[in-house]
Parts: sequence; structure tokens; C-alpha cells
Amino acid sequence: MNPCAERFNRTIQEQLVDYHESLLFDNLALFNQKLADWLIKYNAIQPHKGLALKTPVQVIIDNNKKCNMG
Repeated sequence: MNPCAERFNRTIQEQLVDYHESLLFDNLALFNQKLADWLIKYNAIQPHKGLALKTPVQVIIDNNKKCNMG
């Protein structure tokens, strides 16, 4: 579990925080909005190679028919 969390933290750092670091000090509300937008893109729009080019949301829906995310 820890390697997965560390990889996710690195991805956030490389794809979001490094580009918007100044907002952490200047405009936290805007940084939080960009973070929320990035999380939606990462989980629901962007396909992942490790998930056979599916999004995490697609994998959850496909593997759990009782899931109401669909």
C-alpha cells in the first residue's frame, strides 16, 4: 500500500504542485480548485497504462456492478 501512496504523491507533485506552487502561498482557494480539477481529470478522464488504458473510475464500475458511480 505504501508504494502506491508514494507514487500517487509523486504524481501530484510532478503534474500539479510543481507548476502551481506559488498559489499555495498566494491564493490557496485557487490552488484547491486546481487540485480538485486535476483529481477529476486523473480519476475520471485520463486513461492509465497500468489499468489497460482505462480510467480508475471505469475500473471500479467494471469490477463492481453494485457501484453507483456509473
